[in-house]
Amino acid sequence: MMVKENSESRLVIMLSKPKLSNSEAEELNYLLKSHLDWAKVMGLVLMNRIIGPAWRNICKYADIKDDENKFTYLFKVFGQSYKTQRYIVNEQQKYITELCEALNDNGIEYALLKGIILSHFVYEEAGERNFNDIDILVNADQISTAVKVLNDLGFVQGRYNHETKSIIPFSRKEIITMPLISHQIQPLVRQIKSQFLNYIKVDIQFSIDLMTNNRTDKIVQKFIDRREKVEIDNHSLYRLEWEDMLLFCCIHFYKEATHYEEVIFNRDLLLYKILDLYQIIYSQQLNWNVFCSRIEEYNLVKEVYYALYYAHSIYDCVPSGVLEKLTPDDTKFINELDIIDSKHIWSDSINERIFNFNRARIIEEKIKK
Repeated sequence: MMVKENSESRLVIMLSKPKLSNSEAEELNYLLKSHLDWAKVMGLVLMNRIIGPAWRNICKYADIKDDENKFTYLFKVFGQSYKTQRYIVNEQQKYITELCEALNDNGIEYALLKGIILSHFVYEEAGERNFNDIDILVNADQISTAVKVLNDLGFVQGRYNHETKSIIPFSRKEIITMPLISHQIQPLVRQIKSQFLNYIKVDIQFSIDLMTNNRTDKIVQKFIDRREKVEIDNHSLYRLEWEDMLLFCCIHFYKEATHYEEVIFNRDLLLYKILDLYQIIYSQQLNWNVFCSRIEEYNLVKEVYYALYYAHSIYDCVPSGVLEKLTPDDTKFINELDIIDSKHIWSDSINERIFNFNRARIIEEKIKK
């Protein structure tokens, strides 16, 4: 078995997959024993935020003696980072359950998005899926009540200042303007004392059309009507139905992958977002007929096809016939990026694109011209 030119990215993909075939596990071990560009491997794992799954697969599949390990420090860093992530997720869970109990008690109909739901129900262990914010979907007419509930828990609409270690409240103008131009309100932040966390941040969303002022009230109501109650450590929370969760995550991926500001700040094609799609598909018994019918009903074929096409290109995970059923007449948008008043056309393959972190420089230079 030869070490190929793209062996580093190949290793990163295998480190992220929830299950490896026997041949993939054999290849994983071969690469772990090889003389790779380990700085590149570590950088790709960290930048793509998959250190949790990487450590899981090392523990599950690696069969390496001490004298065969070409980079022992990688194992040490991954293991320590995984333990830290698990601690942070468990710490965040305390505040999430407190928040959800308060929303339940006050009659707020909500559904948790991504984050802790994916961490607990589609990944094997909590430490595999880290998250920064608590994303909550509510109906627009319950926003003010939800904000009051969070205010009573010590949350304020503001931003955390890492230099002063304090929360700077948003102005009244910023608070009023945000929902007029976006899919969410200004975030609510609560300062806490924790070993690894300085604050908890909550994003209340009222539309599924991210980064726009396009209201999707009817769709949100349907999402909320179909929400399902789940238990986490004997606490009741609500999540979206899995078909709706996959749909939301597809929209989220498409919006960030095709927005130039997300590219510039290296938030566009991160592997963990694609892995979320794969994990939902892999771990849940989805009704694909229902899923496809909702996509067509909500006119979201382009967004969902884009996301699933990327996921299938990396993980070969979309069931046969689904992409074919969703394929639009024109698929050029797969390689397009909107930049202010123009478009950038990516010329590399999707696999090359995801692992090329020069994307930000390329786009920034194009904007300056």
